[in-house]
Amino acid sequence: MKKIVLSLIIVSISLLASPKELFNANCQSCHILKKGKLLSEEERQSLVAPPAYGVSKHTKERYKSYEQFYKFVSDYIDKPQKEKSICKQQVIDKYGLMPPIGKSVDKNDKKVIIKYLYNLTK
Repeated sequence: MKKIVLSLIIVSISLLASPKELFNANCQSCHILKKGKLLSEEERQSLVAPPAYGVSKHTKERYKSYEQFYKFVSDYIDKPQKEKSICKQQVIDKYGLMPPIGKSVDKNDKKVIIKYLYNLTK
């Protein structure tokens, strides 16, 4: 019974969270929500992954449609691999590959987060 109640609470919180809140809860600890050119030197030095705006922009340059973007990001966050990465080699050298967090994110939350990431840039 306790597991059912806990599951319902988690689902309820997930349904109430905004796309930005879901992004913050799952992604912002590594991918800052600030454009790279607007980062202070201190913020730039503390980065552990590329800023979210750059991720969105560069991914959209490679994957033009939302469907392509979604498919790539969904697959990549589940199974990051150097061969699949769209990052330049120097970015991979600096940050490494991201951990495979996608499988630990609720399926519906993942959809919301990817759409939020897609809509960060024009």
